[in-house]
Amino acid sequence: MFSRHGRALTEKDAILVTDFINTTTDPVFDGTLKKALAVDLAQSPYLNVFPDQKVQQTLQFMGRSPDDRVSIAVGKEICLRDGIKAMLTGSIASLGSQYVITVDVINASSGDSLAREEIQAPSKEEVLNALHKAGSRLRGKLGESLPSVQKYDMPLSEATTSSLDALKALSLGDSKHNASQELAALPHYQRAVELDPNFSMAYARLGAVYNNLGQSELSEQNRKKAFELRDRASEREKLYIASHYGNWTRESQRSNCTSKLTPETSFHSTTWRVFITSLGNSKTL
Repeated sequence: MFSRHGRALTEKDAILVTDFINTTTDPVFDGTLKKALAVDLAQSPYLNVFPDQKVQQTLQFMGRSPDDRVSIAVGKEICLRDGIKAMLTGSIASLGSQYVITVDVINASSGDSLAREEIQAPSKEEVLNALHKAGSRLRGKLGESLPSVQKYDMPLSEATTSSLDALKALSLGDSKHNASQELAALPHYQRAVELDPNFSMAYARLGAVYNNLGQSELSEQNRKKAFELRDRASEREKLYIASHYGNWTRESQRSNCTSKLTPETSFHSTTWRVFITSLGNSKTL
């Protein structure tokens, strides 16, 4: 247990989200829960979630494939190499028709537990909602204030999608896109918007991929669609979408997140870099 006056993490401490251990027989959870929880925690202006793209770069430095699963053992090595303080591990198991989700945040160097949540989802359709509740509770346990948690607490079904299959498609697409494998990423993002026509981030990713493939008209169409659907995204993802559609100034004025737009956090540095690269016509993330 921690002192009421102490904090498990500070705003400068990074946290690595590892792949969930899936003991169910349903492959839809593979990679999907990791993506969902990372997006959920990234709503926080307090937590500094280590970006997937940097994870893949570190995996390559380790002599691994950028698509390798980030197990607990692999995660510990990534944390050591990149100076990451905390590592989040999770699991999902079947309990009859229900699902039990367990999430642990540990100190990457000592292995000491910083926070833990266990929650049950009554059905497959409720897994994302249950995961969101666990994420919100973790944020408080890790030191974020209650007003902050309540303010930046959009449900995953609204911040991303209510479709596990669509979220899995996005996760698969991101894995390829972050490795600059645009042609391989494209069908996954297309599948995501087929499964959920209101999935704003999937349209934003399509816009980025088409831009990198030199298909400017399709890029513009998908970026515009993402911007039209931006209310179905978290505050941070709204900035990502706006930075690609050229409405950064107006959207940033609407968002309180930009008050902390510094290189000190993974989201803010990544978003700022996305904005700069999109203006400079370099590869779009």
